[in-house]
Amino acid sequence: MNDLDLIRELGSETPLLSLPELSGARERVVKGIGRDRRGPARWLAVAAVSAGAAAAVAAGMFAGAPAPHHRAPQAVRPGTVVNAHLTAKEVLDQAAAAALRQATVVPRPDQFVFTEVNVGTGVVVRTWLSVDGERNGLETQTGSDGKTSSTVILGCVNGFHKIRTPGVDGKPINGGGKPVPMKSTTPMDGPVITEPCTPAPAYFPDMPASASAMPGYLEQTQGISPSNLNDLAKTVGSMLQSDYFLPAQRAALYEFLATTPGLAVEHNVQDITGRPGVGVGWSLQGSRAMNIFDPASYAYLGMTTWGEQDQQGGDALLQVAVVSYPGQVP
Repeated sequence: MNDLDLIRELGSETPLLSLPELSGARERVVKGIGRDRRGPARWLAVAAVSAGAAAAVAAGMFAGAPAPHHRAPQAVRPGTVVNAHLTAKEVLDQAAAAALRQATVVPRPDQFVFTEVNVGTGVVVRTWLSVDGERNGLETQTGSDGKTSSTVILGCVNGFHKIRTPGVDGKPINGGGKPVPMKSTTPMDGPVITEPCTPAPAYFPDMPASASAMPGYLEQTQGISPSNLNDLAKTVGSMLQSDYFLPAQRAALYEFLATTPGLAVEHNVQDITGRPGVGVGWSLQGSRAMNIFDPASYAYLGMTTWGEQDQQGGDALLQVAVVSYPGQVP
């Protein structure tokens, strides 16, 4: 029985080891190393509206009592020194152990996964993704100027969704079928059309809770090659920033990643917002990237990338929660 099995068996009554006790044991996509979510598109944006109006409409459509939620643990204060003896595997094992100590909250199909991500250049993106992929969600982007824009994320019911096309009073615009730019002022009040779709859930009930079963699952559902380090690590980072996992699922994801050759630990790093962390990194063709964890709680903080010219990009995960309706903030 290894340490993680023991923690699973004893549960929250078993304290985590301290760092001293462990001692000795967009442009966000960078060439060849950037994140690209595999499989069907995560969502379909259909209209840009004011954030206040979107939240008000969502609240009216999805009224309900606030749901239990999980906040990403806060980073420790700047200046924290990370134990320099930890290996990449040990960091991921600690992250898995920390995940197992979180309360298990199973979201309902009618709820939403809320994430708040700083994507750099002063832009913060909030998303409300449908737990089962069938309900309309929401994305808001707030720039450094404080202005916020919102986009509806269409759900998919019984393999179809309905889209209102550009136009006025239910009639299409004149344009010979040419696409309308997203920033166009053309009213989205044209004919409603029905299109086939595939639900894109933000929670995966069938995701395994064991590291040994994770390779086949990721290959089947995410379209990745589990033996490809770059493919695997960036996909894991992308999923952690948009989806919701049960503690055992998250732990299994970390445990499997820890078995992948080629990862290297980088101590005393910072995410793109300046929060201190410990990085589990990899490189490819002159570019490099790392998934960053809080050095005390081992919560996932985000991904940072560097291009061939050392240009930096990345995202910082600020919050994850399960809520009752789009627009609700925990």
